[in-house]
Amino acid sequence: TIYAKVLSGEIMNRQITPDDLHPNDLGHEMAASVIDHFLNKVYENMDEPEAESKFPDPFTDNSYEKSVRYRNMDISPKLNGFVKDTTEQTDITDCFKNGWYADNDNDSIEFEFEGSGAALQYRRYAHKTAPKARVVIDGDQEKSMILDGKFDMDWGDNLELTTIAEKIENKKHT
Repeated sequence: TIYAKVLSGEIMNRQITPDDLHPNDLGHEMAASVIDHFLNKVYENMDEPEAESKFPDPFTDNSYEKSVRYRNMDISPKLNGFVKDTTEQTDITDCFKNGWYADNDNDSIEFEFEGSGAALQYRRYAHKTAPKARVVIDGDQEKSMILDGKFDMDWGDNLELTTIAEKIENKKHT
């Protein structure tokens, strides 16, 4: 709805976003207005029977259709030097909680997951010494990858999400 108005020139992109990615206050207000309008229409028509609808076939495979996000209260990995982070999350911007951390070079953590892909969410540090981690799936050292905790921007730490496996056999993995 909003994008169509930007494309038509009715709304200039810099009115609603400073960087073409993050909405400014007006952009958030406009998005909220679209959602509010939609929800009000749903509410007004709640008592009417739903029309039968057929969604079109997807254009691409949905790799994330059955995704699960594990935090330290959901899974108990094998810890070798890693420690469960039990500090309380104070608000939504305090996003580096409910995971695990380690202090030594040879510490390790082992997860078991089932699926055809995996991603890791981790903290990248802007203003302090940053760790690196090697990720190995199913013991295959040749396909291992390094996750670098150093963040080169100066606006603060970054919550990174990195795909570590995709389109692998749909089975249990470590």
